[in-house]
Amino acid sequence: MAIGTVTPDTTLIIDTNIFSEYQRNKPFVVEPIRLYLKHHKELPFISSITVFEVLEGIENELAKHIKYKKPAEHIKTSYVNTEKMLDNFNVVDFNRLAAKIAAYIFANIGGSNANRLRNDIYIAATALASGYGFATRNWRDFQEISECLPEEHKLLLLAHWK
Repeated sequence: MAIGTVTPDTTLIIDTNIFSEYQRNKPFVVEPIRLYLKHHKELPFISSITVFEVLEGIENELAKHIKYKKPAEHIKTSYVNTEKMLDNFNVVDFNRLAAKIAAYIFANIGGSNANRLRNDIYIAATALASGYGFATRNWRDFQEISECLPEEHKLLLLAHWK
């Protein structure tokens, strides 16, 4: 395994599941983010893939409600609130180096696993390309990803917030 330990000084990207729980004000996520903010003087980063995942989920719900002619005002409100929450975070883009790292992981992790872990691979590759650590609630999947890292990016710094 190629998982390293995060220190208080490690700059972090948070996983989509952490962002979602932060939106819901869950203490097991709010407290580590509060401590991170106190130490770093800014919130942890999110990846552009997290932005996509969060907004895609809301767009899917909205499309279903419109298709079946169900009331959708609460989803529209959720969209506005989510956009406001996203505005508080700096976003790290999935760039060319991240794409190169992700391509290597995809080729080495295997077909069905690559499909199942697609967005997690993109997020892990973004963290590796930026030189940042990564906080998630989804330890097992990132353990699996860490076993398929390229030699020049062989250590995924991972924090398990649960």
